[in-house]
Amino acid sequence: MPHPTPSTSLLPWHGFSTRASSILHPLSSILVLLSLAASPSTRPIPLATTRLAGNDSPQRTLTLHAIAMSAGDPAAVMNFYSADTPDQHTVVAAYGHMASSIASLRKASTDKFGPDGFDNIGFAKQFADQIKSLETVRVVVVDDKALVYIDPDNRPDLLLVRAGNSWKISGSSFRNPLHQAARLEAQANAFDELASEIAAGKYRLATDARIAGRAKVSSAMKAVQEKFTTTRPTTAPSA
Repeated sequence: MPHPTPSTSLLPWHGFSTRASSILHPLSSILVLLSLAASPSTRPIPLATTRLAGNDSPQRTLTLHAIAMSAGDPAAVMNFYSADTPDQHTVVAAYGHMASSIASLRKASTDKFGPDGFDNIGFAKQFADQIKSLETVRVVVVDDKALVYIDPDNRPDLLLVRAGNSWKISGSSFRNPLHQAARLEAQANAFDELASEIAAGKYRLATDARIAGRAKVSSAMKAVQEKFTTTRPTTAPSA
């Protein structure tokens, strides 16, 4: 079974990303960050594409994960992962922090700028669009594993594993977990800082907060990149 390609899936910087974001891609931005998965395999891709229904569905897991992230529910977000190593658990915890920071931003922006505040600082519509986009992802199920393809190529972007009657996002999708965790934590910290500033009345308009948020995330990502410039992945995800 081929390994997933670098993916950032699962949300994290939507409105403030300086690159196109897609809930699951770079999974593409928030997927822009994270240099996660292993190099694409040259092994043939199974022809059978399975779209499952009900609770036993990889797509449903991804959609519910995205909804939980959008809602800012850290416990729910973390429950969608299957982690086997300390480093993988660090990434999962970072995704939990990301969800918590989004909850803070949602509350602060709504309290300050009204019901459309979260949208106006750059989040709500992008979350909604990304959740809808999950309806068209391609999933190949082989036994207890599911490869997720977001782009129209033959390289999987994410790996899910069956856990009882449900599917979990596999921690083996994280090729360089400590780097990924650092990026997520930096982004979440930027969101927490922005939420505090919004709550304190620093920004008169939602657009001001949005601009400030972009600058904060850009600065945070630059700092992490500089720290890991000489870091090379030491492990590859196993399928």
